[in-house]
Amino acid sequence: MAPIFPNMNQTQAFGHLFEAVKADSSRILQQTICYDRLRQGSLSVSWGYSVHVFDSLQFPRELESPQQTFMHWRKTMTDQFMFNTRNVSRNPCLRPAVLFLDSVSTGSKGITTTYTRQTGASCQLGKSALQALQQIRVLSPNSQLNWKQSPRRHCCDVLPSSVNNGLEIVMRSCLDGEVIYPQ
Repeated sequence: MAPIFPNMNQTQAFGHLFEAVKADSSRILQQTICYDRLRQGSLSVSWGYSVHVFDSLQFPRELESPQQTFMHWRKTMTDQFMFNTRNVSRNPCLRPAVLFLDSVSTGSKGITTTYTRQTGASCQLGKSALQALQQIRVLSPNSQLNWKQSPRRHCCDVLPSSVNNGLEIVMRSCLDGEVIYPQ
């Protein structure tokens, strides 16, 4: 089985994931969907693991389904999973850019996670500003655990970064009546 982080062995990848778990175990792998209205793109943040960057506005329902990055152990059996998945395009121009967790830091105002792009197959037709991203910083407030309240989805704001080919995402609680939807 391949490790979940590139350029690491399984033990290193497991330890790297647990850096985020130590910072905020209640938020680990929680998905947050963001829209970059300026660049007309969608971002799916799996906190503490990765950020998927799409060149177009995608509906939340599409982004909530995991990409099928695995195969059935019997190659003759296809589409035999107990949950819905999205197919991964063979065309690199149609795939999202994926940035993986690089570092985690905690402070009095919250937690900063930095995600960086790993080398891989990329589109040769010319990159959009979103596809050219090399770093994304996600700023999240310290979570206040309320065990009597069911888990809530977070909302986020996409901001330009001071880093070239970078982006900042500020996670926050959703406002009353706020809908996560491309506009």
